[in-house]
Amino acid sequence: MSAAVAAKLGAKPFVGGDEPSAEDVKLFNELLGENNAHLHRWVKHMSSFTEAERKEWPEKAKQGKICSSVNEDAKPKIKKSAAAVVIKCKSGADVKSLEGLIRQIKVDGLDFGTFAGTGEKLTWKCVFEDDKVSKQDLMDMTVGFKGYVEAADVAITAC
Repeated sequence: MSAAVAAKLGAKPFVGGDEPSAEDVKLFNELLGENNAHLHRWVKHMSSFTEAERKEWPEKAKQGKICSSVNEDAKPKIKKSAAAVVIKCKSGADVKSLEGLIRQIKVDGLDFGTFAGTGEKLTWKCVFEDDKVSKQDLMDMTVGFKGYVEAADVAITAC
């Protein structure tokens, strides 16, 4: 089944192309099961090791070294990125109120950083963990406030 899924994905980020769809959710649940947090965590953890590292485990297990290998040699590193989110506010929108609304959103792996507003523009600089927060998440956090936001742009740089 994994070969069929890999072939269907090809170089696309999602089954249907560039955007997630119901087909992605269906396939994800078929592969990993619905509401199966432990399995999802295990898959994420296992995928943090290279194929070469995983191939060494049987030999290291015979030597009693697998735990030290996993705990010392192959700890996944937390990769962080910085983002500048430039928000064009609607005419007359209160940028301080918008900042307050965005800060109320609770997201694991996101350091809200600083906000600076001038007139109808609010700039939000933040740092986030790449495996927990995406560019799309940052967009969704801002453009969802339709009464305040006309448009937003996210620029990301690696930390």
